[in-house]
Amino acid sequence: MKAIVIKRYRSQKAYQADAVKMLKAGYEVVTVTSEQPRSGCGRILLIGLFAAVFKPKPVLVVTYRLKPADPTP
Repeated sequence: MKAIVIKRYRSQKAYQADAVKMLKAGYEVVTVTSEQPRSGCGRILLIGLFAAVFKPKPVLVVTYRLKPADPTP
């Protein structure tokens, strides 16, 4: 398993569902940030100037870290 995992989610619901799985797998959330994706060429060609007004939905970028193993006596 990787020590650090970075994932991108398109919705809060997708993040919440996957976060539960990641926690069960032994990971903890380190950071959660929001990223505004750029409008692609196809989007600009299809909707023209409206691409500047109607931006794509923000994407959640979450960094997970594998929890260190608890030392057992």
